[in-house]
This record gives sequence, structure tokens and C-alpha cells, in this order.
Amino acid sequence: MEIANHNIIVWNVRGLNIAARGAAMRSLVDDASVVCLLESKLERVDQRVIHSLLGLKFGAFVALPTHGTAGGIIVAWDSTVAMVPAFRIDQFYVMVEMVFGEGNQWTLTAVYGPTDDTLKPLFLDELRAIRAACAGPWAVAGDFNLIVEAADKSNNMINRRMMGSFRCFLNDMELKEAYWDTGHPGHLLQALSSSISDHCPLLMSTNVSFHRKSRFHFQSYWPSLPGFHDVVAGSWNSLPPKANPFVDLFLRLKATAKALTRWNQAKVGNIKEQMLLANELILCFDQAMDSRPLSSGETWLRKQLKKKVLGLASLQRTIARQKLRISWPKAGEASEAFFKIFASQRRRKNHIFRLKSGAAEATSRAGMCEMAGDYYAGLLGRPVLRQHTLRLAALELPAVDTATLETPLSETLIWNTVKDM
Repeated sequence: MEIANHNIIVWNVRGLNIAARGAAMRSLVDDASVVCLLESKLERVDQRVIHSLLGLKFGAFVALPTHGTAGGIIVAWDSTVAMVPAFRIDQFYVMVEMVFGEGNQWTLTAVYGPTDDTLKPLFLDELRAIRAACAGPWAVAGDFNLIVEAADKSNNMINRRMMGSFRCFLNDMELKEAYWDTGHPGHLLQALSSSISDHCPLLMSTNVSFHRKSRFHFQSYWPSLPGFHDVVAGSWNSLPPKANPFVDLFLRLKATAKALTRWNQAKVGNIKEQMLLANELILCFDQAMDSRPLSSGETWLRKQLKKKVLGLASLQRTIARQKLRISWPKAGEASEAFFKIFASQRRRKNHIFRLKSGAAEATSRAGMCEMAGDYYAGLLGRPVLRQHTLRLAALELPAVDTATLETPLSETLIWNTVKDM
């Protein structure tokens, strides 16, 4: 099922009966579409309470009030993004049928399981009944107050019978933990700061697009194209020199890479698109020749397009070949597909085998290091001996005892500093 990008937050807040928690809550759920709050400890939940806790955009909600000093579930959603045609409230859960604007529909059940072991089998049976009634996708989120493994328990009071029952329930219902990294690469599940609670809220983004900035790739055929050296020289000398040679080198390389990228788009462009466009125009001229003779201008353009297709095909093959970094196939012995297949199988680390500067050539590691150092020293300059020095002792500045800086900070000092912040 294709799901649009929506942020869903599930959080055991451990009580919302403190007014100061409202501001922290609103800043956390500002970008969320659906919010599930567990253990709200609120006996009465209305629209005013929802607006004060979550903000004005959460205009719809379903709540299970608390009974006593524990429990309470709130499920709120942005009514401009999703709607809930049906919902159900029971002793341990709130179930809502979510329908988003794109037509995606699925059932969300927010649970807060009982702490009494005698009620836990009944709780699991109710969830089984919910799953049987759900025809589409089903998501369960919340605090089951059950564990799957002994390592999940903070003490040695482990009810292994209930742990086994919970495992059987998960297997029977085919429930999986939302580890989205491998099974759903477009989704994201992460824990946020616990801030106002001792439980971390979980944020699930249902369809995240990770945009990675494209890297600069130097093409070996560029130096053979007219205008390449002018672009490099112009971009390299376009920046004023910096005092720090490393910063100077970084900025010049960055400017040169940007200039070459723009120059490549203007000079070469998208080869496949150009070939498709040229072939389409040639086809139009071929169809016109069946009914009438071409004019002199059309004939000239058709010849130029055919030359263009041949040139682009040769350039495309050259690009694939230089990415492969092999030269043993002779002309006509391998197609572009061969180079692409061979390049996809290559797992070779980048390595410089030799450097050449003028007539000199270096192949050893020490020789290449010396040649590269001499080359960039000629561009960036070498450090010179200073003719003047500053004698700080002659200034007769007051002495400062720095021995205390090595003394470890005491716990009392750190705690007093934190309280004074």
C-alpha cells in the first residue's frame, strides 16, 4: 500500500495534569498529523483541553478518560489531513479507522494494557477480536505492559507464562515491530527526547524522501572539449587569496567544480534526451518524404541531425568507457552495454599510480608526495621565516596560576552550576 508522508507520534506521557507540560507538548507535535497519548491521567477531555495541549490544528480527537490514578488514552488528528469515519473505545484501547485524503485507509489501535496480570489474557483476546474485524491494514501502538524478552524487564519479577502468551499473540496476529530501515526504506521510525516524561515518544514518518546531494564527477573527456581550460582558469582565479592555504584550496576547488558542472550542462547536456529528440525529428522528416520532397533547409537539418546522433552515440560510449577505466578493447569489439555491465561489477578503490608535472614523472609514493607538495606550494606559496618575534615576558603581564585548570570538577560544583542556570 502506498502511503503519503504523514508523521505519527506515540507517547506515554505519564500524566498531562500539569499545565507547564502543554507548551512542551505543542512544540513536539507541531509537524505531526496523528498523535497518540497514553496514560494521560485526565478524567475529563474536551476540545479546550486538546487545543491547550496540542494546538488548534488538532480539531478532532477520541479519548478514553482515566479511571483512578492511572490510564487514559487520547488519539487526536489533523482534520484537514485525515478523517475518522468510525471509532471504538473500550477499557484498554481506542480504535480509529483512519482515512487520508489520498484514499489510504487503515485501522489504528492505541492501547494501554492493564497492569493486573489477571486482566491481561482478556486484553489480548480483545485485540484478537479487533484484528478479526479489520479487513485492511492494522497498526497497534502504545504500552502493552507486557514484555517479549526477559531483557526488557528492569527487575527479576518476570511472569514467564504471560511473556509466552504475548509471544503467541504476536505470532498469531502476524504483528511485527516497526523496524522500517530494511523492509520499508522510505519510512522512518525514531525516538525523540523524553523531555516531560520518563518515556521517549516514537515518531513514525510513513513516506520520507531522502534527497542526497549529487556528488561532483570529473569526466575524462572534458579536457578535449573546447572551452574547458578557459572555464577552469576563470573559476580558479575568480576568488581572492585567503590567509589560510587550506581554506583557499577548498574554496577554489569548490568554485571550479560548480563552474564545470554548469559548463557541462550547457555544453553537453542530457545525451539521452538529445538523442531522443534528434531521432524524433529525423522520423518526422522520413514520414514527410513519403508524401513530398523535402526542402533544401529540411534536407540540411536532417543531415545535421544524423551527424548529431552519431556524435552523441560516440560520446555516450566514451563516457561509459572512461567510467570503466579499461582500454584493452579495440574499436568495435565492445558495445556500450558491455562497458556498463563491466563498470557495475567493478569494486576497485581509487588509487593514483603516477603523477606527471611537466617533463618529470613520479611513480613511487614518496616521489608523488614530493611532486604534489611542490605543485601546490607553487600555487599557494610556501611559509617564510619570520623576521620579528614577540617576547611576551618583556610585557611584564601578571602571572596567572593555571594549575587549577587541571583539577577535576567536583560533583557538588557541577550540581550547583546546573541549578544556577
